[in-house]
Amino acid sequence: KMNLLSPEDKEELGYELRDLNQVMTEMNMPAKDRLGLFLTFAEDNVQPGVVREIGRLLKQQNTPPGLHPLKCALHIVNLSKRECRMDPKLKLRDVILERLAVERYQRTKKQGIDVDYCRIIILEGGEEYEL
Repeated sequence: KMNLLSPEDKEELGYELRDLNQVMTEMNMPAKDRLGLFLTFAEDNVQPGVVREIGRLLKQQNTPPGLHPLKCALHIVNLSKRECRMDPKLKLRDVILERLAVERYQRTKKQGIDVDYCRIIILEGGEEYEL
């Protein structure tokens, strides 16, 4: 399925997966969870920015004060998978992106940033100071 990605996205996705693996290794995340995430991302052609955002959330949830359990990266991915099982017309890559954009919006809405802008930040990267 990764053949559906452009060569640039494949390369960027490789870098993001490497960085995500490093974060998960530092967190002592079980190999089963790591492989499950990688498989999900590869099978559903998840955008490199989504992988980067998942890594950012993992870092944040591992740094005090952490995140609410419902805002954690694995929970967001699992809820997205469940939503796609309930409605087969949905694409997992889109559902995860939407959940991540809403999660980021909820933390940045005091700064006047809307969900669409959060989606752009996730896909294009950057603006980490807006956490």
